[in-house]
Amino acid sequence: RKVGLNTVKAFLREFDSGDDACLIVAHRDKRGEGGQKEFADSMAELLSKSGRKNLPLVVRMPKSLSESALAKLYRSIDACVLAARGEGFCLPYAEAALSGRPSISPRFGGPLDFLDDTSAYLVDVEKMIIPKGSMNTVLWDETLMADVISEDFIDRLAGSMRKCFDDSPKIRSSKAGRAASRIRQICSNE
Repeated sequence: RKVGLNTVKAFLREFDSGDDACLIVAHRDKRGEGGQKEFADSMAELLSKSGRKNLPLVVRMPKSLSESALAKLYRSIDACVLAARGEGFCLPYAEAALSGRPSISPRFGGPLDFLDDTSAYLVDVEKMIIPKGSMNTVLWDETLMADVISEDFIDRLAGSMRKCFDDSPKIRSSKAGRAASRIRQICSNE
């Protein structure tokens, strides 16, 4: 919800229609169709409130994809952007890397098991303490989470998107290859 919209905000800050760039938003909301509609409405409002006439292309994919369609999607993109505030292993980053595509990720959480500055575009985060019970969910006492909704983070995310866009396909592929190699290493049977 906010996190996905902030990825769109970052993209809108950094790109315009003159850039050969497109953000594909493959958003899934666990709240069902109501949540999907709320996100789509919020995204439309964000785009219309931008006041810009030279908006970059943003495409929202509202339906789940089959495994083969998802694999085709990964192979068609330049990078995977997921600005989540707390991920475990983060399968989308792994799938992107194994498809030869780098990730743009907060420098926080489980993905750092296989992502570093040589294998991804990491975005520095501020860490915030979540008071016990404040999120209507069970968290550990004083859980640290990445602040991925601040304006400073959105600006850094936009800069990382631009860096990835400006890097050559060879550099992006090399980053993805390093991440894929690390994934194979930590997920091997040995």
